[in-house]
Amino acid sequence: MGTKTEHLTTIESRIRDLEENISRRQEQLLERAETFRHDLQNEFSPEEIIRRYPLQSTAASAAAGFIIARAVKAVAGPRKTPQAPETIPAGERPRSELSSAMSSLAVEVLHSGKELAFSYLKAYLDQKIRAKKDREQ
Repeated sequence: MGTKTEHLTTIESRIRDLEENISRRQEQLLERAETFRHDLQNEFSPEEIIRRYPLQSTAASAAAGFIIARAVKAVAGPRKTPQAPETIPAGERPRSELSSAMSSLAVEVLHSGKELAFSYLKAYLDQKIRAKKDREQ
């Protein structure tokens, strides 16, 4: 009978050890996952990308603005001078309200994107200038 009790005790202690080991490993994995998530957020944040690649970011913003402007222009159609209703040819219609609204919305998005890119660039340059002044002092 004594050996069965000893055998059960060793099995129970082994189970406790394994459970503790599992919980330690789980905590380690959670810590690593949190560290990885934090590192990824820092690595791919817009501020960090602009800090590392200011000229490329500016060029990408300008290219995106150019492409968006071309797309908006294609959707909105060429600008037409206002004409009297009786002089509009039968096959053509004036721009619809939806087309005008989409055009205005796209222009606003373009302006907002440009302002955002320039504000990031300005903050980056301000930080660089401050850092240089601090090193000189």
